[in-house]
Formats: sequence, structure tokens, C-alpha cells
Amino acid sequence: MIRKFVTAALVVLAMTPLAACSDNDDDNLSPDAELKQALSTKYPAMKVTGWEKVKSWSVAEGRIDGIDADVWFDVSNQWVMTEYDYGRDIARLPQPVANAIAGGDFRDWTVDDIDYYERRSESFYRVEMETPGQPDVYLLYMPDGALRGTTAVDTDVYPDFVLPQPILPPTGN
Repeated sequence: MIRKFVTAALVVLAMTPLAACSDNDDDNLSPDAELKQALSTKYPAMKVTGWEKVKSWSVAEGRIDGIDADVWFDVSNQWVMTEYDYGRDIARLPQPVANAIAGGDFRDWTVDDIDYYERRSESFYRVEMETPGQPDVYLLYMPDGALRGTTAVDTDVYPDFVLPQPILPPTGN
């Protein structure tokens, strides 16, 4: 009897985190005319496949010039960010970023995914690198090839994501 109770309790405890998970997404957003117009103005040729609500942002999902893209708008229907998913296509990287990867600490690793983020104030690339037996590493590059950060944690990039400050070389004393 006690054994059955303990087993049942363990099953309930194991499932509790699954019930508590929420990604704050609403995959069934119905955009109003103003939001649709804002998207059409910014990207008239975007082929929209859906809309979702992520936190307070409205996100149009689709393709721009054949590239998977998510276009983010704030509560005032103002554009705040576009995320392009380049997959593993390193040919889409600007030459300074490709050169930085080729000459960097992870040059012997494999590019697993490339995302390009265009925002009001800045644009950057997030390059996921992988190698057998190691956790993936995420490299954040500016378009000029400057490395802004490296992390082993896959962090969601929302419009309010703050890039790390540049690492400056030490000055001579």
C-alpha cells in the first residue's frame, strides 16, 4: 500500500513542472487592420504564415525574400525588431562576421544556426556553434565582425534583449 502511494506521489511530482510550464505565447493572434498596415508598410512583400502574441509583442511569422522571418511590433503597432533565420547558410553572413568566426576560438566547431536581428537601435547576428561532446555555444556578432558576447545558454532574444557591452582590450599603463 505504501509502495503504491509513494509511486503515485512520484508520478504526480514528476508531472507538476510540465503543468506549470508556459511560454507566454498566444499562437492564435488575429491582427487588427492597423497592425496589418504597419507590417505591409515595413515589408510589403512579406508572405505571412501566421501571427502570435509573445509577452506584450505582436509577431508576424512568414518569409521575406525567401528567408524565414519574424517581425515584432509593440503595443502601439510600431515595428521594433525583425528576426531572420538563416539556418546554417554561412554565405548570408557579411564577410567581417565570417572572417571573425573563421579566425576565432570556435573556428574548428560547426555552425549549427544563424539568426540575424534587425532592431531600431542596432543589428546583430547570433551564431550557434556545436562540436561533439560539448554544449553548444552562442556567439553574438555585430555586422562589422566585432564579437559582443559568448554564452553556452540559449537565451530567447526579445526586442528588450540587451547585448553585452563590447570587451575592450586593456590599455597600456
